[in-house]
Amino acid sequence: MTTAFIGFGSNLGDGQHLILSAWKRLATEKWVVPIRISSLYLTEAVGMDTTSPHAFFTNAVGMVETELDPLELLHLLLHIEVEHGRQRVNHHSRNGETTGYHDRSLDLDLLSFGGTISHELELHLPHPRMSGRLFVLVPLSEIAPTFRDPVTGLTSTEMRQQLLERIDQGDELPQTITTITTIKGK
Repeated sequence: MTTAFIGFGSNLGDGQHLILSAWKRLATEKWVVPIRISSLYLTEAVGMDTTSPHAFFTNAVGMVETELDPLELLHLLLHIEVEHGRQRVNHHSRNGETTGYHDRSLDLDLLSFGGTISHELELHLPHPRMSGRLFVLVPLSEIAPTFRDPVTGLTSTEMRQQLLERIDQGDELPQTITTITTIKGK
């Protein structure tokens, strides 16, 4: 079995319910064993166009053990998103280019899969923007403080601290994150 970390996010609908429902849905899969999920956090949208009142996300990180390969797990996550109302729509700017991130009922990101490093078109591992997002690093360091990024060798706690330092120095935009609930029996 391989340990994988999954990022959960939602800014449409009842984010707490959607995230916990997706977590429970993973438990119905024969080849996936949910191990632990972080507290739920309320975070400001980072790097995306959104409209009020959807400017805040509910986020969490979960740890699973799986016998699936990385692409099989990714496809399962995409399927669970659709089951929870996710609609992937390309938004285009005036010049026809696809624009950034947008509102979603459920977003499941495969953050890390064992020590796998992948730069394939469909799947980049570890997640390429993980080290710049408090909404990933805070819950990840909560459930796995000694997790090591296979590229940098840094622990999740060290990555979180470095990001906070970059924010304090003005090298990264501020990111608001607040714990909204702790999951019992994680």
